Amino acid sequence: TRMTRDDSFVQALVDGGHVRAEDVMTHPHRNLITASMSGGPEDLPLVTWVEPHRDDRWLLCSDGLTDYVDDEAVREALRQEDREGAASQLVSLALDAGAADNVTVVVTDVVVGEASARQAPIFVGAAARRFALDGPLGDLAAG
Repeated sequence: TRMTRDDSFVQALVDGGHVRAEDVMTHPHRNLITASMSGGPEDLPLVTWVEPHRDDRWLLCSDGLTDYVDDEAVREALRQEDREGAASQLVSLALDAGAADNVTVVVTDVVVGEASARQAPIFVGAAARRFALDGPLGDLAAG
């Protein structure tokens, strides 16, 4: 189930029934945003609670993925058993489609049981060089 919603002028037009969702990508004002996170104390993020269910697979991603890869291709990639493989495939699909934006993809599964020790994050692409555990920002990546 797609949960995303852009804070943009065109999304407001879609919500009001003035523009079709399939026309968003070609709308001349698609990049006009109405809210953003600047890191300042005045930022008010929209927070929504979604009840997790066993065996759910969750994808957190940037529009560098969703602007270039259609929903069906995303669903198909997420169907594979391997989370890392799914994430790598999604990044590859976006880059192969010509993504000019950053492509951020996090894939996680909801499991039931005792929490295990935290695993180190896995970075690929440009982030692998920047956030490598032995790199200049390694302390941040290690948590």
